[in-house]
Amino acid sequence: MTIKEAKEEYNKLLQRFHKANEYFDIEDVPHSEKEKYLGNYQKILKGLNYLLSIIGTYTNEEILEGFHGV
Repeated sequence: MTIKEAKEEYNKLLQRFHKANEYFDIEDVPHSEKEKYLGNYQKILKGLNYLLSIIGTYTNEEILEGFHGV
């Protein structure tokens, strides 16, 4: 996997991360329902960390907002 491919994949996974956070913030969804998705959430986090290890050099802004111009 190239750094460019890792950045593109990171951006896609980051979108999933943000959507998951929005879901977990919904107060009307019972905690028991949210718990069903914790495993997937952990996979997203591990994937983001793995991709950052491939990318190697990045800013805090890129971690939070993704990589622009890839």
